[in-house]
Amino acid sequence: MAAGLSRRMGEKNKLLLPWGNKSVIQHILQVVAGVENLEPLVVTCSEKVAAIAAQLGVASITPQGESNQSNSLKTGLTSLPREAKGIFFILGDQPFVDIELLINMQRSFCYLQRVGSTRDIIVPFYKQQRGNPVLFSTGYLESFHTIAGDQGARDILQSHGKNIFRLKVENPQMLIDIDTPEDYQQALKGLEELSDETI
Repeated sequence: MAAGLSRRMGEKNKLLLPWGNKSVIQHILQVVAGVENLEPLVVTCSEKVAAIAAQLGVASITPQGESNQSNSLKTGLTSLPREAKGIFFILGDQPFVDIELLINMQRSFCYLQRVGSTRDIIVPFYKQQRGNPVLFSTGYLESFHTIAGDQGARDILQSHGKNIFRLKVENPQMLIDIDTPEDYQQALKGLEELSDETI
């Protein structure tokens, strides 16, 4: 999901900001593309973001009505394949989300479905702090039609806490999102540190 107005970023679209030799959204879409059995869809109001998605072979759709998290979620769900068992909600402004996390979430979801567990919402946690992305069973589709505003899926998570499987993550950077210029500068420092560790 990539829709949003980037109000706190000023005039800049945070998804188009440089991230290494790519843009933030290009990086995230390439990460998502590395996960098997996913059919990504970008929900965005930005023609430039939609163009980047198209270059990577990813479909995009424009949310109807007010640009907020709930409308973005509902818009994306209109294109959900009938055979889908789960719904990944991946934010476009969290560049430290990596393929390992997505695969671990997917595997956890498939295992819990296979053994008949009632825990059908996968959420990454760093210590006691909840993060994103979130993977829902399609059994929550009706609940998504009742959400409104910028609450997104929070109300659903709160109402179905007993159904959440907490996936432990060791990297606190997974929780970082880019909302302000200060967030972006801090994220770039984290990216530099990560690059130094891999040299």
